[in-house]
Amino acid sequence: SGAMYAFIEVRPDVLPDFSDQQFALELLEEKHVLVTPGSAFNVPYRNHFRTTILPDSATLQLVFQRIEAQLESWSARHGVKLSGSGARVVNATARFK
Repeated sequence: SGAMYAFIEVRPDVLPDFSDQQFALELLEEKHVLVTPGSAFNVPYRNHFRTTILPDSATLQLVFQRIEAQLESWSARHGVKLSGSGARVVNATARFK
């Protein structure tokens, strides 16, 4: 059976200075979550990352909570004010491979 992935876009209008490689490194070091920078897939943009969607929904929920927390931390360090939970920072599309 194939794996299922989410290719997640960080909205450039919300976080214009986002770096997928830097974010992936910080996410691994600070939250112990491993994602692949989108630029590793030879795309010209640097505002995506890919994660595997696991069958265990509790684990997946925890992972995305950590990703959200890291995005909030990134935003604060780069002077971006996210207006509460209403601010959508990412767009995710599920892909089967």
